[in-house]
Amino acid sequence: MNKNMKNYIAITGASGYVGINLLKYCIEKKINVKAFCRDVTKLNHLKSKYLDIYSYQLNKPMENLRGVYAIIHLAHQRFSGARRNQLDDINLIGTTQILKEVKKRNIKKVIYLSSILANKETISDYGKSKLCCENLFKKSNFTVIKASFIFGGQPSGFYRDLVDNLSTKKVMPIVFPSVKIQPIHIEDLCIYMVKKLQKRSTDKKPIIFQHTKKISIKDFFCFLAAFLFNRKIIFFNLPSKLLLKLFYFLGYFNGFFNRIYERISGLYSLEIISKENVIEINESDLRKTNIFLSKFK
Repeated sequence: MNKNMKNYIAITGASGYVGINLLKYCIEKKINVKAFCRDVTKLNHLKSKYLDIYSYQLNKPMENLRGVYAIIHLAHQRFSGARRNQLDDINLIGTTQILKEVKKRNIKKVIYLSSILANKETISDYGKSKLCCENLFKKSNFTVIKASFIFGGQPSGFYRDLVDNLSTKKVMPIVFPSVKIQPIHIEDLCIYMVKKLQKRSTDKKPIIFQHTKKISIKDFFCFLAAFLFNRKIIFFNLPSKLLLKLFYFLGYFNGFFNRIYERISGLYSLEIISKENVIEINESDLRKTNIFLSKFK
């Protein structure tokens, strides 16, 4: 690579929850980044000489990769319509496009951020899609990280909705309240991914990024409300399995119900996570998570 040229990390899905927090971390560490997202206006608040922003669509070839030596692929587009109208998975198309560009440009370092929901037993379409994509990255010998429930940092997406509800509501419904999660702070994930790109070797097995402590999702939400806002939330349990079946049926015909089904099926799938041949992270990689969860009683 030309020594006079800037060396960049490319980040897809840069306007999402993980993406925004990862961009902030890279800028803070003076790492040159090319951010790719569907709506570039979502990143207008980030101004830095270390950041270049580009429009990106999963179903189109990636451009503007000059000077890029590594890619962190975060972009994942959830299907929001009725299930009967679902066509080819655009995320698989995007994965294929990226792998073509990586091969053409001889980019050696690639990280794909997957999910613990990406397993053979999942009933979540999100998990199924993630699994198909991660299999393509694994075949190309690139690093796959399977993240657990992520919290902290600048809220966005589902986590922002959760935080908003915890800050304003006194009573909230909940499904599958006893499901166990092993949460991770987003700062730990960002640090880990950047450090991974600095190592020469790549891992042949997926890396499972989660804390050792298992906490019911209801207890964790209560903990967040108390820690962040000094509030106590009353949760009332909904008939989870009945709603799962109901919204699965309704979601075939209507996108609104299908989106609800996806949320519920994701929680349900946490109970049926299959054992995989994965690499466990070290306790030292979870510094921020450990500090935060040390306050959990």
